[in-house]
Amino acid sequence: MDMEDDEMLNEMRRLLRQKVINIINCLKNNRTFNIERDIENTMDMISQLAAIVDIDEIIELFTRCVKLFQEETYFHEYKQSHFKAHPCQRTGRGRPSFEISEEILEFFLDNSFKISEMADMLCVSPSTVKRRLKEFNLNVHNTYSTISEPDLHKLVDSVVKEFPEAGTKSIHSILVTKGHRLQRQRVRDAVRKVDPEGILFRRLFLSVHRIQRRTYNVRAPRALWHIDGNHKLIRWRFIIHGGIDGYSRVPVFLAVNTNNKADTVLQNFVEAVQRWGLPEKVRSDKGGENVKVAEFMICNRGSRSFIAGRSVHNQRIERLWREVWTGCTSYYYQLFTYMEDNALLDVINEQNIQALHLVFKPKIQQHLDSFVEALIRRPLRSENSQTPMQLWIRGQALDPNLEIQNDVELNNYGIDFDGPVASDYDFETVDVPEIETNVPEHCVQLIADHQANDIDSYVTLYTKVLRILNNQNGQQC
Repeated sequence: MDMEDDEMLNEMRRLLRQKVINIINCLKNNRTFNIERDIENTMDMISQLAAIVDIDEIIELFTRCVKLFQEETYFHEYKQSHFKAHPCQRTGRGRPSFEISEEILEFFLDNSFKISEMADMLCVSPSTVKRRLKEFNLNVHNTYSTISEPDLHKLVDSVVKEFPEAGTKSIHSILVTKGHRLQRQRVRDAVRKVDPEGILFRRLFLSVHRIQRRTYNVRAPRALWHIDGNHKLIRWRFIIHGGIDGYSRVPVFLAVNTNNKADTVLQNFVEAVQRWGLPEKVRSDKGGENVKVAEFMICNRGSRSFIAGRSVHNQRIERLWREVWTGCTSYYYQLFTYMEDNALLDVINEQNIQALHLVFKPKIQQHLDSFVEALIRRPLRSENSQTPMQLWIRGQALDPNLEIQNDVELNNYGIDFDGPVASDYDFETVDVPEIETNVPEHCVQLIADHQANDIDSYVTLYTKVLRILNNQNGQQC
């Protein structure tokens, strides 16, 4: 056997070992779609390679993989018990029927679960689910909006203008948040009619930039949250603080703030905990604004519950920031730059910044809230087209607690090694100068009375508020 053959065998050995490790990670992470087929294919490759080279280490690793698979199969029914339907007390002939409430079926329909997925979570057959839906007069087709085509085109056009980088799936999710549940084909047709150039651009962009990702290894919802601050709008003294659930990819909070204080970040985090529950662990960079969240976690979950690492290891939320940029912040970045270029905004002038904050902070937060509601309902290609909310709901029966054996495992927990990488700059704290909050009462009332939602009306409102603030301070408008 020559040197080239040795190199080829070593490469085959390495690739096979990596394949087994990937299957183990999938099992640990409860990503079991097509896992049985993957195990069978791997077993076949092992038997072929074992005939020509020593792979005892890989066989031992694969044995561990098979054991994990058997445990996963054995405990499948237990994991589904969170929603499991129980038999009613038998009152006549035949098998007892299952007790399935109308409320749980409505809940599943509201979150766009398929009948097969409902049956899986309830541990009953799809035909049983169909019968219960019929008994309660529930039908997925009855939940679709009857909006006319012209009105749909107008609605899609307004969404495209508000979220210019959003794709068809995101637009579909945004329409759901606005109370219009529609067939995907209707949305696709409307987007093609309204924004054909945007569709072509996104297809070209994705065909060039789409890459394969490694499996992200977190056990369950609330097992690990990633938190971070986004500084794309820092020039105008806006910072967006956010957190994302690592397992489901549900953004647990996105808040626009005008300071970068630890108290502010803690307040955002606690509000997320009140809505979504307390996570087992939190990962962040070493920014000083996260110190009070660290104290909160250590107090409530113990000393190993907060992982402060390098910025480049927080890829889960870095991917979220890319979504936020294309779906929200780039819009305001371009708007504020336009206002500066046209002498409507001076970033050195405190009254200009104060007026900008008073008018646009609520608008940006409203935009972020709509964006989050759309994100949690958008199907994920890597999760068999399940949405983050569906992953969150189905994952409630899983145990988020994972025993970390050593500091190396702790430091590497929740790292997506092939995810997008942030700048490797571990700052202490980004300081955002605060401005006075003394605002005239009639200025507050002017903002509260503002009803229009188009961006031009907000720019006009900004100029009115600025005029009031300048008059209060005796400055020339």
